[in-house]
Amino acid sequence: MVRSRYHQETRALLTICSEQIDTCELILDPCSFQETASRPIWIDIESCAWRGPVDLLLKKPLAEVSEYRDNTKLSKFFREILGIQDTTWGDYLEMVSSLRTLTRAPPDLSEKALRLYGLLLSDGRSTPDWTQIRYVVIFHGRFYR
Repeated sequence: MVRSRYHQETRALLTICSEQIDTCELILDPCSFQETASRPIWIDIESCAWRGPVDLLLKKPLAEVSEYRDNTKLSKFFREILGIQDTTWGDYLEMVSSLRTLTRAPPDLSEKALRLYGLLLSDGRSTPDWTQIRYVVIFHGRFYR
């Protein structure tokens, strides 16, 4: 009974901690670790992934930072406590969709689109829901043209 109550209280505290970190954007963006960074940038949980392609998605892959990746406690904190997962086909599809809605296309737009298509087809970490992807493409016209 005491142990059960302890676990419930611990979970409640972790939930509050996670919500506070998300709301106040208390995760240091991986770009802040680069030597060229002029100032720290802080992001929320939704802006993060654990592993994923760099400079291709809206989400920042935290595992690219050795200080995050190589620290067992920090890795566990990000992945298990905050629930930050690896990127999935859904992230790739979301990014293709956001590329399509840009008002000013970046010079590497077609390269990014092709990389995202390739990830949709070959990502070994998540199994694409092809029915859902087909629906999004047909009814929402989300693929870059």
